[in-house]
Amino acid sequence: MLLLLAGGTLWGQPTPDQTDPQRNRLLYGYATMSPAGSVVVGTWGTWTLTYTVGKLGIDDTGQILILTRTMSDWAPFQADNPKGDNYVTVRTSGEAKLSARFDNRRAWRRPWWRGLIITVGDGFLKDGDKVIVTLGDRSGGGRGTRAQTFDLQDCEFRFMVDALATGQPVRVLESPRFAVVGGPAVRLEAIAPTELPAGQPGWLQLRAKDSWGNPAVSYRGTVRFTLPEGLTGLPAGYTFTAADAGFHRFEEARVAKPGVYRVGVRDAALAQPEAESNAMAVAAFSGPRAFWGDFHGQSGESIGVGTVDGYFAYARGFAAIDFASHQANDFQVTRESWQAIREAAKKYYQPGRFVSYLGYEWSGNTGNGGDHNVIYLDDDQPIYHSSHAQLDDTSDLENDRHTVRELAGVLRGGRTVLIPHIGGRRANLDFYDPALMPAIEIYSDHGQFEWFLRDALSRGLKVGFVANSDDHLCKPGDSAPSADHFFVHGGLTCVYARELTRQALWEAIGNRRFYATTGERIGLRFRSGRHEMGEEITAGGPLEFAVEAAGTTGIERVELFRGLESVYRHSGQAAGPLPQPGGAPSRIKVIWSGAENMQRNRSTVWDGGLTVSGGRIRGARGYRFDYPTEGILDWDGNRVTWQSRTAGDEDGVILDIEGLDGATLSFDTGPARFSVALRQVTGEDWVHAAGGLDRRVVLRRVAGHYLRDLGFTWTDRQVPSGTSAYWVRLLQEDGAVAWSSPIFVTRR
Repeated sequence: MLLLLAGGTLWGQPTPDQTDPQRNRLLYGYATMSPAGSVVVGTWGTWTLTYTVGKLGIDDTGQILILTRTMSDWAPFQADNPKGDNYVTVRTSGEAKLSARFDNRRAWRRPWWRGLIITVGDGFLKDGDKVIVTLGDRSGGGRGTRAQTFDLQDCEFRFMVDALATGQPVRVLESPRFAVVGGPAVRLEAIAPTELPAGQPGWLQLRAKDSWGNPAVSYRGTVRFTLPEGLTGLPAGYTFTAADAGFHRFEEARVAKPGVYRVGVRDAALAQPEAESNAMAVAAFSGPRAFWGDFHGQSGESIGVGTVDGYFAYARGFAAIDFASHQANDFQVTRESWQAIREAAKKYYQPGRFVSYLGYEWSGNTGNGGDHNVIYLDDDQPIYHSSHAQLDDTSDLENDRHTVRELAGVLRGGRTVLIPHIGGRRANLDFYDPALMPAIEIYSDHGQFEWFLRDALSRGLKVGFVANSDDHLCKPGDSAPSADHFFVHGGLTCVYARELTRQALWEAIGNRRFYATTGERIGLRFRSGRHEMGEEITAGGPLEFAVEAAGTTGIERVELFRGLESVYRHSGQAAGPLPQPGGAPSRIKVIWSGAENMQRNRSTVWDGGLTVSGGRIRGARGYRFDYPTEGILDWDGNRVTWQSRTAGDEDGVILDIEGLDGATLSFDTGPARFSVALRQVTGEDWVHAAGGLDRRVVLRRVAGHYLRDLGFTWTDRQVPSGTSAYWVRLLQEDGAVAWSSPIFVTRR
């Protein structure tokens, strides 16, 4: 019978019938999938799920749930349009009518709240009846259904059956399980240490990715290197093997002479054949140097996917970061899960190679403090739950701490850090505790949160800034967004520490010697004399600040702030003026950014386009689109159309316009509609406010070339009275951002 959208959402608890596989199959049946076997990420296809009813049958108004984990971004099914994508039909061999609907968030309960709800009506199903579900029915001309876009070895279409229409569905243990595997390689990435003492052995890591950003484990290509003069220890080329699983690390790179080095790599067979490593600054370091990591992410121990062991293995392996912490939502962490997290944190700690910290996410509601990452210096520490919302074992209720203040009361002593962040729930800085909170998180997969930075500084809080992934896909340190849950590539934090050990990093964290990036390994030093970012100093007269930066591409600008005020802007433009309007094409960057609000449903949809009259578009390319389904749809000499959404971050297009001097640009999306004569866009940003939270459209004239490496000084001739926070924000031409932690200056 044809699928109809109807029915209701159903909640329930597992029953004892699920403990015995044979009894479960007998009473509640089983399900299979065709074709069987692994699924390639993002594949369009058709899959048939066949459910055989068990001995209990299914009564009138009973239901069958077909669930995926919350984090799955398998395209949402629909039954309204047979000609459209993701069309689903359901039929049965039994004597009943079936109606169904898809619920993206409340089909059952976390972490299985996404799925198809099929309701039995006008009859019943009996033992042995079949229910056939066609996912991606192409009979009407659609493309089928798009599979999940991230790789995962253990996926499941979980069947649950409410046989007696009691509202208590029972899990069908024999449900289809399969692997979702990465696609073919389309590009390479090369990663090197940001700083390396001259003469000491360094490393270089190559990794191959598919079009969705997953590890291309099937890659067997041959890579050729372009090595800068003075760098030794690397071969001329390398051919990947099955044992590499998509990445290879070279451990004997050496540079004797101080300088900034980048390594080029190439495989002509790939769609994107060339890549270049981040900058490696080589010097005679005597103080702290840069280490990269991700304090914040989770696995299937809570709402995410994968194992905690796989989480740390990915961080140390494919992601090539130096440190990580696992952060499961506390109200889902069982005794067994906490033990597994502690054991993994111990197992993966290898001083000098990789630092793992024990931790969890305290996930109380915003009114009680909101989301905070709890990070321990020591192993074998307890977990203090914000609640037992999804925990059946209540024997440890005395350890619950329902507010951040209650939590802080048991964590003092210098061996625990709390990091307020914006995830689903947002942290509430009314609960800030200077003894425990050296940092706030201002960027993650959930979006970009400069408003949180401003909130902290306006309160006078002495905090540094970190960026992490808040990864839920078991990919800390290299977390890509997914179609339904996240909006941007995960961030990274760079910590300046004397060595790669837990204690050394801990000291640096406590002293706020770190900075945040949008995931790119941008080199950044911010000093005032001998004082580093994060320090508190006093000054009686003029004060000089110095910035050194090494970008992963050209640096468009570096802005120095005193509190919330921009006091100096340094351009990374190479020598020569900006292209002038007139007969030759001139380059305009059209940027839209911001969010709806501070809460969960923060993303803004910017689908739409622009037109140019009185001039001609000679070229158009995307700017900072985060996901393969975003980007330019079409363009010609007078118009550009796109799909886009933002969550505080920037998206946009870069246009080469002939006859810019007499041209008018008209912008047309849901959040903003306006027209502007482009002669008004000069050396400063032209800004159109678009409501919401930091939501706006910016037009900016841009140069053809920006420096990747730069340094400058700036002197504040009159330091204000009181305490001021000086910090920098670096913007690359590709939209990547780095934020330094402040230097806090008190005038004598």
